[in-house]
Amino acid sequence: MPYGVDKKIGGDSPENDAWMERCVGSDFGTNKRTGKPYTKGEKIAICKTQLRKHKEKNSSLDIIEIDPEVIASIEDGIYNYALRLTKSGRVKNLSDALDYSSLMLEKANYNIDYLWMISKG
Repeated sequence: MPYGVDKKIGGDSPENDAWMERCVGSDFGTNKRTGKPYTKGEKIAICKTQLRKHKEKNSSLDIIEIDPEVIASIEDGIYNYALRLTKSGRVKNLSDALDYSSLMLEKANYNIDYLWMISKG
């Protein structure tokens, strides 16, 4: 499955796709804010960020170790976006805002940075 990996780090190459498949298939536990298991979209966003971090450090991609800072960053980004949606009145409650945030993350091709850009518009 192509994940829309940034071309700066190799794009959707067989190596990156295999790494993403292993990463998305890993057990992440549960989201601290919602208490629910991570959605596939959240896992993809976490894995894309983690892959970019590994490639920038020129680390080996053989070992998939999810950095807790990356997970926290993605959670915070989604949660803060949901809070802004709630405060703006575009959604009725935080639960609806989190659902909407997941849809927007998918629309942003699971790129948390892009989610922030479109959220300001």
